[in-house]
Amino acid sequence: MDVRQIKRQICSLDRGEAILLVDIETETIPQTDAHGNALYYCLQGHHVFPVKGNAIIIQEQAESTMREKELS
Repeated sequence: MDVRQIKRQICSLDRGEAILLVDIETETIPQTDAHGNALYYCLQGHHVFPVKGNAIIIQEQAESTMREKELS
């Protein structure tokens, strides 16, 4: 899956652009709902919604990036 597609989504309610919510300390670990789905904030409708499955992909990418930084 394309990283740009993970960071940004189109809200299915109002077709507005939405951005991924992440942990404020790490800025890489996604915020998730009770089911482990990544949460996005819709810029047009000012609401939060989940996207199923993205949190696992994002977490794996964040861990890979952190490992690469540790090795360099």
